[in-house]
Amino acid sequence: MPRQPIPLSIDDLARFARALAGELGDGAPSHQRLLNMLARSAGYRNHQELAADAGAHDQLDPSVVTEAATSSPDSLGTKDTCMPR
Repeated sequence: MPRQPIPLSIDDLARFARALAGELGDGAPSHQRLLNMLARSAGYRNHQELAADAGAHDQLDPSVVTEAATSSPDSLGTKDTCMPR
C-alpha cells in the first residue's frame, strides 16, 4: 500500500513541543531540544533558522511572491545580477 502524505500545520510550535513533552513523560528532552528536533524534522538546521524563515515569510508581499514565482528571471531584470552559489 503506497504511503499517503498527511499535511500538518502547527500554529504554535512552542505549545506543540510542550504538549509533546507532556506525552513523553519524565524522559522527555528539554523544551529547547524538542524545538530543535521538530525544526530538523522539517528540514531546518535548528529552531532559530525555522523561526527566521517564518519571520521572513510573514514580511513578504504576496503579490511580489506570486509575480516572482510566475515570471521568468529575464522578465524580472535579474539575469545579469544573479550570482551562482
